[in-house]
Amino acid sequence: MIYTGLIGHSFGGFETSYIVGQTNRFKTAVAGAGVTDLLSFYLDIDSSDISNMERFENSQFRNRIAFTENEFLSESPIMNVKGINTPLLIWTGDNDKMVKSSYAIKMFAALWRLQKKSTLLIYPDEPHVIVNPVNQRDLTLKLTQWFDYQLKNSPKEDWMND
Repeated sequence: MIYTGLIGHSFGGFETSYIVGQTNRFKTAVAGAGVTDLLSFYLDIDSSDISNMERFENSQFRNRIAFTENEFLSESPIMNVKGINTPLLIWTGDNDKMVKSSYAIKMFAALWRLQKKSTLLIYPDEPHVIVNPVNQRDLTLKLTQWFDYQLKNSPKEDWMND
Protein backbone atom coordinates (compact mmCIF):
# COMPACT_ATOMS: atom_id res chain seq x y z
CA MET A 1 0.00 0.00 0.00
CA ILE A 2 1.23 3.50 -0.81
CA TYR A 3 0.81 6.15 1.86
CA THR A 4 0.95 9.88 1.29
CA GLY A 5 2.08 12.60 3.67
CA LEU A 6 1.38 16.32 3.52
CA ILE A 7 3.73 19.14 4.52
CA GLY A 8 3.49 22.91 4.46
CA HIS A 9 5.12 25.99 5.96
CA SER A 10 3.66 29.46 6.58
CA PHE A 11 0.63 29.77 4.28
CA GLY A 12 1.28 26.11 3.45
CA GLY A 13 1.19 25.38 7.19
CA PHE A 14 -2.25 26.96 7.33
CA GLU A 15 -3.32 24.94 4.29
CA THR A 16 -1.97 21.71 5.78
CA SER A 17 -3.80 22.26 9.08
CA TYR A 18 -6.97 23.13 7.20
CA ILE A 19 -6.79 20.15 4.82
CA VAL A 20 -6.34 17.53 7.55
CA GLY A 21 -9.45 18.91 9.25
CA GLN A 22 -11.44 18.28 6.07
CA THR A 23 -10.18 14.89 4.85
CA ASN A 24 -8.53 11.66 6.00
CA ARG A 25 -6.76 11.28 2.66
CA PHE A 26 -3.26 11.68 4.13
CA LYS A 27 -1.54 9.23 6.46
CA THR A 28 0.34 12.03 8.23
CA ALA A 29 1.02 15.74 7.98
CA VAL A 30 3.47 18.44 9.06
CA ALA A 31 2.45 22.07 9.57
CA GLY A 32 5.19 24.64 10.12
CA ALA A 33 4.55 28.20 11.34
CA GLY A 34 1.00 28.27 10.06
CA VAL A 35 -1.99 30.40 10.96
CA THR A 36 -4.57 28.27 12.77
CA ASP A 37 -7.08 30.92 13.89
CA LEU A 38 -8.08 33.25 11.06
CA LEU A 39 -10.07 35.70 13.15
CA SER A 40 -7.24 36.24 15.64
CA PHE A 41 -4.72 36.53 12.82
CA TYR A 42 -6.87 39.07 10.98
CA LEU A 43 -7.06 41.23 14.10
CA ASP A 44 -3.38 40.81 15.05
CA ILE A 45 -0.68 43.44 14.63
CA ASP A 46 2.56 42.30 12.96
CA SER A 47 6.14 43.05 14.03
CA SER A 48 6.05 46.40 12.20
CA ASP A 49 2.96 47.46 14.19
CA ILE A 50 0.84 47.08 11.06
CA SER A 51 -2.55 45.39 11.10
CA ASN A 52 -2.79 42.01 9.40
CA MET A 53 -6.08 43.14 7.83
CA GLU A 54 -4.33 44.45 4.71
CA ARG A 55 -2.20 41.33 4.36
CA PHE A 56 -5.22 39.12 4.92
CA GLU A 57 -7.46 40.93 2.44
CA ASN A 58 -4.97 41.60 -0.36
CA SER A 59 -2.15 39.09 0.01
CA GLN A 60 -2.05 35.30 0.35
CA PHE A 61 -5.45 34.84 1.96
CA ARG A 62 -7.20 37.08 -0.61
CA ASN A 63 -10.27 37.12 1.55
CA ARG A 64 -12.36 40.26 1.35
CA ILE A 65 -15.16 39.11 3.62
CA ALA A 66 -16.06 41.12 6.68
CA PHE A 67 -14.31 39.83 9.77
CA THR A 68 -17.66 39.18 11.45
CA GLU A 69 -18.75 36.61 8.89
CA ASN A 70 -18.78 32.90 9.71
CA GLU A 71 -16.07 32.01 7.18
CA PHE A 72 -13.42 33.20 9.62
CA LEU A 73 -14.58 30.53 12.01
CA SER A 74 -15.49 27.71 9.64
CA GLU A 75 -12.24 28.03 7.65
CA SER A 76 -10.00 28.20 10.74
CA PRO A 77 -8.08 24.98 11.39
CA ILE A 78 -8.50 25.45 15.16
CA MET A 79 -12.28 25.23 14.70
CA ASN A 80 -11.98 21.94 12.80
CA VAL A 81 -9.76 20.04 15.25
CA LYS A 82 -12.54 17.58 16.00
CA GLY A 83 -12.36 16.39 12.39
CA ILE A 84 -8.59 15.81 12.42
CA ASN A 85 -7.72 12.12 12.40
CA THR A 86 -4.35 12.51 10.69
CA PRO A 87 -1.26 12.49 12.95
CA LEU A 88 0.04 16.06 12.83
CA LEU A 89 3.52 17.35 13.57
CA ILE A 90 3.47 21.09 14.27
CA TRP A 91 6.62 23.20 14.44
CA THR A 92 7.36 26.86 15.05
CA GLY A 93 10.07 29.28 16.10
CA ASP A 94 9.35 31.03 19.39
CA ASN A 95 10.54 34.35 17.96
CA ASP A 96 8.30 34.27 14.87
CA LYS A 97 7.08 37.79 14.09
CA MET A 98 5.07 36.79 11.00
CA VAL A 99 2.89 34.08 12.53
CA LYS A 100 3.15 34.07 16.30
CA SER A 101 4.16 30.80 17.92
CA SER A 102 0.97 30.96 20.00
CA TYR A 103 -0.95 29.73 16.95
CA ALA A 104 1.03 26.48 16.93
CA ILE A 105 0.77 26.13 20.71
CA LYS A 106 -3.01 26.62 20.71
CA MET A 107 -3.48 24.19 17.83
CA PHE A 108 -1.43 21.58 19.65
CA ALA A 109 -3.34 22.20 22.90
CA ALA A 110 -6.66 21.71 21.09
CA LEU A 111 -5.42 18.49 19.48
CA TRP A 112 -4.04 17.25 22.80
CA ARG A 113 -7.31 18.03 24.59
CA LEU A 114 -9.24 15.92 22.09
CA GLN A 115 -6.60 13.16 22.30
CA LYS A 116 -5.57 13.55 18.68
CA LYS A 117 -2.16 12.27 17.59
CA SER A 118 0.12 15.28 17.43
CA THR A 119 3.56 16.53 18.36
CA LEU A 120 4.74 20.11 18.82
CA LEU A 121 8.29 21.32 18.21
CA ILE A 122 9.24 24.83 19.34
CA TYR A 123 12.64 26.15 18.31
CA PRO A 124 14.05 28.79 20.69
CA ASP A 125 15.13 32.14 19.26
CA GLU A 126 14.01 31.19 15.76
CA PRO A 127 11.95 33.50 13.52
CA HIS A 128 9.43 32.47 10.85
CA VAL A 129 12.00 30.25 9.16
CA ILE A 130 14.65 28.25 10.97
CA VAL A 131 17.95 30.11 10.51
CA ASN A 132 20.30 28.48 13.01
CA PRO A 133 22.17 25.67 11.18
CA VAL A 134 21.99 23.39 14.24
CA ASN A 135 18.22 23.81 14.39
CA GLN A 136 17.93 23.42 10.61
CA ARG A 137 19.65 20.04 10.85
CA ASP A 138 17.51 19.07 13.84
CA LEU A 139 14.26 19.94 12.07
CA THR A 140 15.35 18.15 8.89
CA LEU A 141 16.21 15.03 10.90
CA LYS A 142 12.93 15.15 12.81
CA LEU A 143 10.87 15.65 9.66
CA THR A 144 12.59 12.63 8.12
CA GLN A 145 12.06 10.56 11.27
CA TRP A 146 8.40 11.64 11.46
CA PHE A 147 7.63 10.65 7.88
CA ASP A 148 9.63 7.43 8.20
CA TYR A 149 7.69 6.48 11.33
CA GLN A 150 4.29 7.43 9.95
CA LEU A 151 4.73 6.22 6.36
CA LYS A 152 7.31 3.44 6.53
CA ASN A 153 6.71 1.96 10.00
CA SER A 154 10.20 2.90 11.19
CA PRO A 155 10.74 2.92 14.96
CA LYS A 156 9.12 5.70 16.95
CA GLU A 157 11.56 8.30 18.26
CA ASP A 158 11.53 9.49 21.89
CA TRP A 159 10.61 13.06 20.92
CA MET A 160 7.34 11.96 19.30
CA ASN A 161 4.14 12.10 21.36
CA ASP A 162 1.72 9.19 21.47
